[in-house]
Amino acid sequence: MTRALTLLRRRLVGSLFVLLIVVIGSFLLLEAAPGDAVDAYIVSTGGDAGMIELLRHRWGLDQSELTRLANYLWALLHLDLGQSVTFSRPIRDVILERLPTTLVLMGSATALSFGL
Repeated sequence: MTRALTLLRRRLVGSLFVLLIVVIGSFLLLEAAPGDAVDAYIVSTGGDAGMIELLRHRWGLDQSELTRLANYLWALLHLDLGQSVTFSRPIRDVILERLPTTLVLMGSATALSFGL
């Protein structure tokens, strides 16, 4: 039994390490892309230079990349996925609202795939 627990613990630690690498890699890929979230938002809604600076400050995009990465990892650790610009609500609430329907669809598709 202890051997199985040791193996399980090792796999969990390894999985957490891989997850951390994927999250950091995704963050760095988004940082390498030209422009930022404010540029994409302003293109769709319009705005002036003052609005751009205000949004960059409000969304923390005026900080260094290392600071933003640390803040992002800290927020993920606390399950804070941020604020939805589209819905003006926390992203976690938007996901949880749609989760039951998603699980029903996923379960139905899985059941059908085993039946066929």
